[in-house]
Amino acid sequence: MSFFTKKSPISTELIFDIESDSVCATIVLYEASKAPRIVYNNSIEVDRKVHTDGAYLTRNMLKTLEDVASATSAAMLALVEKKLIWQSHIDRIHIVLSSPWIISKLSCVEETFKKEAVIRQSTVAALLEKEKSSSAKLFAAGDAAAIDAKLFEIKINGYPVAEYEDKHALSLEGTMVISFASRKMLNEIKSRINRFFRAHDETFHSALILRYVTLRSVMPHHTDYVWLQIHGELTDVLVVNQGSCAISGSLPFGSDTLVRKFASATNESEATAASLLEFLDNSSNTVLMLEKTRSTLGKIMPEWTRGIVSLLSGGGESMQVSIAYVSTEHFSSAFEEALKQLSPPISVRRADAVIMAPFVEYAPSVPADLSASLYAAALPLSRKL
Repeated sequence: MSFFTKKSPISTELIFDIESDSVCATIVLYEASKAPRIVYNNSIEVDRKVHTDGAYLTRNMLKTLEDVASATSAAMLALVEKKLIWQSHIDRIHIVLSSPWIISKLSCVEETFKKEAVIRQSTVAALLEKEKSSSAKLFAAGDAAAIDAKLFEIKINGYPVAEYEDKHALSLEGTMVISFASRKMLNEIKSRINRFFRAHDETFHSALILRYVTLRSVMPHHTDYVWLQIHGELTDVLVVNQGSCAISGSLPFGSDTLVRKFASATNESEATAASLLEFLDNSSNTVLMLEKTRSTLGKIMPEWTRGIVSLLSGGGESMQVSIAYVSTEHFSSAFEEALKQLSPPISVRRADAVIMAPFVEYAPSVPADLSASLYAAALPLSRKL
C-alpha cells in the first residue's frame, strides 16, 4: 500500500458569498479544459430589524455564515454518496464580500522608465504594491486590511495589450482596483468557517472585482454599460466605459430600503409593502392597486436614481451608458422602471443566470443562480490578473 495518493485532477472549491442581506455557499468543481461545475448552492437570509445598526447586522451576518457553513458541511456527505463530488474535503475556500463589508478604490497607476525595460511579472507586482501602500494610508488605518488588488486594461507605451510579460516598454499603465475590509471581521469570518471547514488555501475577494472579471470576458461586445447589484440596504454599481472599468462604488439604497420607504409612504406594514412590490413584478394585482403602487414608487425612487446619477457623474461630466443591467432577488420591476424614467434611451435589462449559461455547468438538482455563476467563472480568470 502506498503512503502517497495521487492528487485529483478535479479541484473542489467552496465559495461563501456575503452580501448585506444574505449569505450563500456554493461548491464548485474545477477541471482542466472544462467549464466550472456547480454541485451545491444554498442561501440563507440575514435576520434584520427596522433601523438595523452596524453592530446588529454584523452579529447576525456572522451567525448566518455559521448556519450556512454548518448546512454545507452536512450536505457534503450527501454529495459524496450521490457521487457528485469525489472527496469530503475542500481544496480551496473563497470568501466574496459585498458592501458594507468592504470598500474599494479604483485608480490609474503608471510607471515611466528612463530607458526601455523588459516587463516582468515582478514589475507589475511592484507597481501593485506601491499603489496598495499609497491607498493604505487613506483606507487601511487601524483595523482595515487590504484583501484584493487587481490590475486591468494594461497599456504599454500607450497601447492596450492582452499580455504584458517580456514586452519592451518605456511606459506601463493600467486600471487598478484595491479593496479593504475590517481585519477583525475577516478573522471572525474565518473563525466561523473553520469550525466546519479547513483548507490549505483561503482567499478573500471583492464581489465587485469578481463580477467585473467575469463580465469583461462574457460581454466583450458591450463596451458601455452599468451593472447594478441590488441587495439589502445597498446598491453596488459597476460602470464600464469603452470596455474598461470606469467607476465602481455603492449607494445606500437597496431592496430592504425600498420596502421600508414604501411602507412608510403608504402607512402599511413592511410585510404588506413587500407583497405589493412583489405583485408589481408579476402584475397579479388589480389595475387600481398597480397604479397606486406605481404612484408611490414615483415619489420614492428618485432618491435611488439621483444616487445612480451621482455615481455616473463621478464628480464631473455625466457618463453616458447605453445598457443597464439590473440584478436583484426582489422587486426588479420597481428598479427597472425607475431607470427607464431616468433615461428613456437606455436599454434596461434584467440580469439573470441565462447570461452565464454557456460558461458554467450545474448538477441536475441545483437551480442556476447568477451570482454563483459569476463568481465560479471569475475565480480561474482572477488568478491570471
